[in-house]
Amino acid sequence: MISLKEKMSKHRLVWIGGFIFLLLIILVAVRVREIRHTPHQDLTPWALRTATVTEGTVSRGFPVLATVSTKGEITVTAQIPGTIFKMGPREGVAVKAGDFLASLDTREIEENIAALKAKLDAAKAEVARQQDELAREEKLFKEGGSSETALEARRTAAVAAEKNVSALERQIAALTVRKNYGTVVAPADGVIAARLREPGDVCMPGHPIYRLTVSKGARVRVSLPQSVIEQINPGAALELYNGNDTMVVKLNRIYPSVDALALGSAEADLKATPFGLPSGARVAGRVVLDERNNALRVPPDAVLHGEATGESHVFKVVPKEDSTYLKIV
Repeated sequence: MISLKEKMSKHRLVWIGGFIFLLLIILVAVRVREIRHTPHQDLTPWALRTATVTEGTVSRGFPVLATVSTKGEITVTAQIPGTIFKMGPREGVAVKAGDFLASLDTREIEENIAALKAKLDAAKAEVARQQDELAREEKLFKEGGSSETALEARRTAAVAAEKNVSALERQIAALTVRKNYGTVVAPADGVIAARLREPGDVCMPGHPIYRLTVSKGARVRVSLPQSVIEQINPGAALELYNGNDTMVVKLNRIYPSVDALALGSAEADLKATPFGLPSGARVAGRVVLDERNNALRVPPDAVLHGEATGESHVFKVVPKEDSTYLKIV
């Protein structure tokens, strides 16, 4: 039997447990009341640096270091090998920039261009055939009549055909530039100082044809790798920088023949030395290879590059009612 002392001990434990439970309820109720009456604190917004996206012209170019020189006597040289068909004026005759001086035999280049154009037509036909084959293979693959290996082989063949077309187009463009060098014109206004060749002479790149005397003006010369030379034509823009000043000039002559460092060259004629620099000065510049108008210009620091995915994103600040939020584009 349970003694009286044991019964009293159990009752005491029950009362103590009930008191503790009631005390916990009171404490929780007080804490909930404090939380409900605590003033709401707005979260402090993140500190963000924003940049403005503008609309304008963007370009792709090749950085160069241009050499400035004043004009005195100009030596006009051949830029391609060939036999001289026709020569222009003799000594003492005044010429203007763009006047005819000489023409070289370019029939071999023209024949090469014609052969490449024939290959290009065949390559374009091959692209069309490969695309048709790819479409047929994709249809068979969807219907279960082809394997993934066969489909991938068709895709590879289609890509190879397209790259062949691009390569032929680049070769034709490069040869067209060389063919245009067959007509030699006066680079600037001046007077013929010496006629150094006659019709029938064989010229090599760098061989002098004329010497012209000019009374004023300046010249800017840049050295370019062959891969860049092939992408430009006379009239390409050359941007020159001197501190905060910028000047844009047009390249008049392009020399595709490379030197010991595998560099060709291009020249621009100016009325005066840029930025008042002395002859022999070097100035930073950039040859414009491609240009797009009405493009959105995003500051480089605003672009986030994903190393894992290889993708780039921009966070756009979008206004919404009384607040703003960020949108990934």
